[in-house]
Amino acid sequence: MNPFSFYTYSGSITTPPCNENTIHYVASQPIAISSTVIALFKEALRYPDLQNEQGGIIVSDESIMWSNRKTQKLNGRPVFHYDHKKYNCPTFKRLRKQFGNAGTKGHYEKKESTSTSYFFVEGNEPSGMPGAYVVTEKEALGTED
Repeated sequence: MNPFSFYTYSGSITTPPCNENTIHYVASQPIAISSTVIALFKEALRYPDLQNEQGGIIVSDESIMWSNRKTQKLNGRPVFHYDHKKYNCPTFKRLRKQFGNAGTKGHYEKKESTSTSYFFVEGNEPSGMPGAYVVTEKEALGTED
């Protein structure tokens, strides 16, 4: 990928639980991408696919995440701009390697990974976020013996 200029700011993710430990990067100018890259982004933004009891993969087009927050005010947060021309960022040559034969058919694979994220939900009702459940404050803060 060629060097590009971008804006960056600290904010939150746009889907519940809207955690605020997120750094956003926004290209200063549009970057052209292929339909394959768009498909890969859509796949990356899905809720995790699951397996049924027989080991078959459960895929749902309804699981694609969408942004559900309107643009928020800055509330004093700084926005930074990196200009690749100002800092004389070099352009790198792409290494071309051919994997397999031209026209070889293949597929994409995804490997599930596990991580735990705790987030605070106001009120008494659970968030309803898939796979999330209520835990004690001590567990969430890591102070449970």
